[in-house]
Amino acid sequence: MLGKEAFNILESLSTFSESGEGITRLFLTKEHKASNDFIEELMKDAGLQTRRDNIGNVIGEYFSKNKNAKTLVIGSHQDTVIHGGKYDGALGVITPIVCFKHFLKENKELNFNLKIISFGDEEGVRFATTYLGSKVVAGIFDKKLLDRKDENGITLKEALINFGLDPSKIDNEKINNIDSYLEIHIEQGPVLEEKKLGVGIVTAIQGSHRYNFTLEGMAGHAGTIPMNMRRDAGIGAAEIICKINSLIKNKKNIVATIGRINFFPGAINVIPGKAVFDLDIRSIDNDLIFSSVEEIKNITKEICDKNNLTFSIKQTNEVEPNICNEEIINLLKDSFKNAGEEIFLLPSGAGHDAQSFDKICKMGMIFVRCKDGISHNPLESVTVEDLDKVCKILNEFFKLY
Repeated sequence: MLGKEAFNILESLSTFSESGEGITRLFLTKEHKASNDFIEELMKDAGLQTRRDNIGNVIGEYFSKNKNAKTLVIGSHQDTVIHGGKYDGALGVITPIVCFKHFLKENKELNFNLKIISFGDEEGVRFATTYLGSKVVAGIFDKKLLDRKDENGITLKEALINFGLDPSKIDNEKINNIDSYLEIHIEQGPVLEEKKLGVGIVTAIQGSHRYNFTLEGMAGHAGTIPMNMRRDAGIGAAEIICKINSLIKNKKNIVATIGRINFFPGAINVIPGKAVFDLDIRSIDNDLIFSSVEEIKNITKEICDKNNLTFSIKQTNEVEPNICNEEIINLLKDSFKNAGEEIFLLPSGAGHDAQSFDKICKMGMIFVRCKDGISHNPLESVTVEDLDKVCKILNEFFKLY
């Protein structure tokens, strides 16, 4: 039962963590180094040739005897959020290694070149920028990121050197002539569980736009200024947030979150003179994001005018939606069918390394059910049975690809 083997290896991998609740394995740390050592040994044991690149990825390679062989990359990330779970990222590294090992024993060879990659960084926790590992492999890494600093003032460049890597060689780490990229990942949501399905095929990865809102009024004494004479930035922010929630709830295929807000000066007995909050808005339809943001800007102006406030809105991030390749989806449909699994299609609400490959090759993903849709949390949980399902599907994909 390959699912049991993968499950046990994931348990072992989870021991490479900072102390404390859950799993904390950040980029370019001693825990990352221990994880890389562990994963590289697994790759070697599976029959893969291994190497490490200069962004901290571990790459296991198989070269087909077929001179016209295509190259399939299967990857995910080894890093976690702070106090995260055992399966986000790691599941997509370990299951293909296990599958390849047993496929090679039974079938002797593949008709394509295979690269299984454990990306050093996807979460972006340490340097506040995501997908560093996959961006380098895809050739879309911006070298300005080498100047990014962590909370201790260490630049990415310095951290790479301290890790024993050579950041001057990053431009040479792009993998050329990739035909397809496949990623296996926990869903990080409740849809598969609601449908009572262990696995699903991803159709698209939602785009994500982020905006910073600043509202300014006038701070004042909480007891002396009548309610109708106040310029309360906190009240303005609260009204805008409630209106955004109502607006988006009445639309389909879009979500919005205000996950951070601050009032200034931030005293219990002072009317807020300033409010700052951040909006995260996501959809697989980029036009829907833009049109919704325009509505939100109009709502903000209306409420600020009513409350005698000034405001500014600054876009801080934009990631376009990524549509999974139809050819890969069809191959996955056949693989699901051959493995005896129901075909179910769903979009991804979270971002993934797969997004780095959307513009350079055919990209697809498989989702695995996680209990209660919980992720980025020590309660993250999968079953041996579902891991076995995805291993059988990947085995069939190897045959068809």
